[in-house]
Amino acid sequence: MRQTILIFFLLITTNLCYSKDSTVSVNNDRQTLEKFENDIKEIRRDQLNYKIEKDLLKETYSSNYTTVQIVITIALGFFAIISTILGYVGFKSIFKLKGEYDSELTKIKELKSDFEIKLKELTKSQEKVQSQITSIDTLNEEQDKKIKLLEIKEKIGYYYRQKGYQRALDYIAIGLEMAKDDIELLMFRAFFLVQLRNYVEAIETYKKILTIEPMNQGAIRNLAELYLVAGQTGNYNNIVKDKLEFFKATPLLTYLEAFKFYLENKFTDLKNKISEFIEKQDVSINKDHLGNWDLTEFYDTLKNKYDSPEKALLINFANYLKGGMSGSQIKTLLSQ
Repeated sequence: MRQTILIFFLLITTNLCYSKDSTVSVNNDRQTLEKFENDIKEIRRDQLNYKIEKDLLKETYSSNYTTVQIVITIALGFFAIISTILGYVGFKSIFKLKGEYDSELTKIKELKSDFEIKLKELTKSQEKVQSQITSIDTLNEEQDKKIKLLEIKEKIGYYYRQKGYQRALDYIAIGLEMAKDDIELLMFRAFFLVQLRNYVEAIETYKKILTIEPMNQGAIRNLAELYLVAGQTGNYNNIVKDKLEFFKATPLLTYLEAFKFYLENKFTDLKNKISEFIEKQDVSINKDHLGNWDLTEFYDTLKNKYDSPEKALLINFANYLKGGMSGSQIKTLLSQ
């Protein structure tokens, strides 16, 4: 409105300044004024229409916005309900599946435990059976070995009676391959080696026997005599010293000591040893003091010695010990 008045005022002012008396100008001004007024009316009408349209648009937008919000809310709510339902169903399925899985796992563990127990029982049973089989096999092998050894020893006994010493040694070698520490076989071997005058190997065999049985009396005494037969008086002294309990206060020790003194040419000691023993005996009785002791190696050794009173005295003393002479005869020899 103010703009219209101002424009109108300016127009009047302008017209008055330029031409107040001109009628034509007045008419022109009126027309111009009317035109302005019409333009103003159109502007106002357009403003009113714009306002109305704006309000309508605003109302429409507000309504649509509310509707959209409601729709979105409903949609979100619907989706929330669906998600809740699905989640519940899903969790329920998962819990159910987990329960089934735990149940199956428990069953599997029980089956595994039962299987392990049965497997252990089966393993123990198999081990027991295997142990029994091994024991039976071992027993069978031992029995077979014993039977074979018995057969070999029977052969050895046969050749011993036939004086087939070398053949007997062949069977002994086979037996020792099966049982290298068999004392009986080793004693047989030493004996047959002595019969064949193989004193060196016989000595080694007796030594081996003593490594297996250190207190074997037969091996100890035979080894002592073999040391003298082989001229090893030092080894004889050692074994008698170490194993004195097997010789002490026996006629055998007197015999061995007399034999040693003769080999060492200690004839005075020889006579004294024999005289000491005879003085303790009943000279009127002939007696075998040595029992089963064989003097074959002793006699064989003396064959190679030159004849002398000492040699004769020793041989006669050996005969006395075996019960072949009287004590008085020995005393007579000692007095010469």
